[in-house]
Amino acid sequence: MVRIGSKLTKYEQKNPPAFEYTANDCYIIVNRKLNADGYYRRRVKRGPPKMWHRTVWEQNRGPIPEGHEINHKCKNRACSNLDHLEVLPKSVHVAQNNRERTIKLETH
Repeated sequence: MVRIGSKLTKYEQKNPPAFEYTANDCYIIVNRKLNADGYYRRRVKRGPPKMWHRTVWEQNRGPIPEGHEINHKCKNRACSNLDHLEVLPKSVHVAQNNRERTIKLETH
């Protein structure tokens, strides 16, 4: 079982986050709004909102090393299934995503 957060806010106590598995086993939130880039952000304790997949990773696998990012192997930015996430150096993550965008542009 994935641990999915710290204490719930008063709003979340009345309207708890709801998650569902997709056909591809992505674990996504279904009753919260995603940002324009397709990510779900949540305020954890005090401070700025944080991307949910990063929070889930850190609570279950530990800190994300400096200079690294979380990659969604499934390419679903809303997904927080730990089996679909991996830590990559930022340079590798950027290069990989740019390569995939180029391939998509060439095939459309």
